[in-house]
Amino acid sequence: MGNEKKLDVIRNYISAQFAGFVVDSWEELDRYRYELRKDNCRHLILVLKEFLDAFDAQEIQIQLANYNVAMIARSLGDLPILVTTSGCIFDRDTT
Repeated sequence: MGNEKKLDVIRNYISAQFAGFVVDSWEELDRYRYELRKDNCRHLILVLKEFLDAFDAQEIQIQLANYNVAMIARSLGDLPILVTTSGCIFDRDTT
């Protein structure tokens, strides 16, 4: 299964969890970047390509929920989080 289906799953998850937010996304060297904005609120979610490679589309949906990606992003505010094959981590080195 191609990455487009998997990327759709991620975008759908983010859109559902952050209703009303503007979501900009693009591919970077080793990850996909999702910048979310609404009024004065901003979140940054980075998804490693190895995360996409490790799971099929259905598993990605399950993992995003299991990792509590939305809750962690909300709790960290504008600090970036990185979604890896083993969970979410705070990524202070991201600009």
